[in-house]
Amino acid sequence: MEQELPSTTRPKPKLLNRLNTYVGSSRVGKRFKLTERNSTFTTELRAGTATFLTMAYILAVNASILSDSGGTCSVSDCIPLCSNPTLPPSQCTGPGLRLIKPDITCKFHPVNPGYTACLEVLRKDLIVATVELPLSSVV
Repeated sequence: MEQELPSTTRPKPKLLNRLNTYVGSSRVGKRFKLTERNSTFTTELRAGTATFLTMAYILAVNASILSDSGGTCSVSDCIPLCSNPTLPPSQCTGPGLRLIKPDITCKFHPVNPGYTACLEVLRKDLIVATVELPLSSVV
């Protein structure tokens, strides 16, 4: 047989409700005016986490997207290559060997090592700039 609970017994509030009530009435909750703004601690925690993850994604991906466009790198960053790809330009002497001056095709597959180095420097500079810009606006 099941026992009936007295009408005065209420179920225990859930953990998140207790947490939100506790933080809402604490100094932190009052400082951020959680109850005045009709918000809760867990809602604000989720919103902060989403914002943080979005910014982390932007920092990680923004520089890659911009450097993939080529940025400020141009044909002038390409280095001359030997007609024999196994030889470095300094050893490109002898019959049938010649130095190939870079042209617009140096930016396409196979990508010229000088152009690749420029893209890598650009990517690193963009990462630093993307991180530094929000930090400098705080000061």
